[in-house]
Amino acid sequence: MGEVVDSLFRIEMQGLPRKESIFRMRWIDPRKLNFVLKQRRNLIFAVTLDKRTAGANMLKGLFTPQSLEKIKSDPNSYVLTTSDVYAKGQEVMYLFGNTEKELISNIRKKGNYLIDHFNRKEKERLAVSLFKAGQVKGVSDWLIKNMQCNIKVPFGYKLVINNEEFLWVRQINTLDDKDIFIATVPYQSK
Repeated sequence: MGEVVDSLFRIEMQGLPRKESIFRMRWIDPRKLNFVLKQRRNLIFAVTLDKRTAGANMLKGLFTPQSLEKIKSDPNSYVLTTSDVYAKGQEVMYLFGNTEKELISNIRKKGNYLIDHFNRKEKERLAVSLFKAGQVKGVSDWLIKNMQCNIKVPFGYKLVINNEEFLWVRQINTLDDKDIFIATVPYQSK
């Protein structure tokens, strides 16, 4: 099961110039989950009811008797997600099944949902941190009015050019220069 979960979350990120996994995984025995590890942004707990190890028993102890009964009676129920279990802003996913074979089958069939869930949560966290200081005023309104599109520009960017066909905002830092260009050109053909 570990290999299946690992291969799912370590698939290569598309569109990057070099190979890089979508997520970095670290496997921890649940009995060794200490304060530092509980502060991680994303946690995945995987357990099957047929395992009798100390770690599996500890994880099964996280479920209510009603939840355990539902797992036993519904083999298609294999995932539960919840937020802020051990830390604020944290996302926790519980993967479970009656047997390892059953859980592996569900993970393989519905793996994209699992990846999409954490990707959505990461985007939400990024948006919160990007716009904590606010956003550049007027750019969204100008884009809607002149280019029939919208983009939020985080505070700290400066408007360089805006005319009927082109918008340029930029943020210059000591380490890098970040630019956003939006242009319109007449459509001619494919």
